[in-house]
Amino acid sequence: MLLDAVDSGASLGFLPPLETGDAGQYRNEVIHAIDSGNRILIAAFREADLVGSVHLDLAAQPNASHRAEVLKLFILNTAVGPTQNRVDLLPASSCNRISYHPNNELRSS
Repeated sequence: MLLDAVDSGASLGFLPPLETGDAGQYRNEVIHAIDSGNRILIAAFREADLVGSVHLDLAAQPNASHRAEVLKLFILNTAVGPTQNRVDLLPASSCNRISYHPNNELRSS
């Protein structure tokens, strides 16, 4: 998904063409951040197909355990049509509110 996004011109901190080795190194950094409890990865599916993801970096301050920063948002290029606005990929009426709780649970409402 990272290769698709960068090759499609997404501004994610990488320049096209992105080498698979560089993408793999970034993937390993993300896995390490998730394993260490500093990051959450939320995946978006359309039926059984992965079409997007977002990385949330959890706040480190003790009084901000309910906060997170959006780091990277990926939407697979083939998941949107040429005239479809990327913002419309998940219409507001079909989205749940997701909140992070300090006991490492994601809850949707």
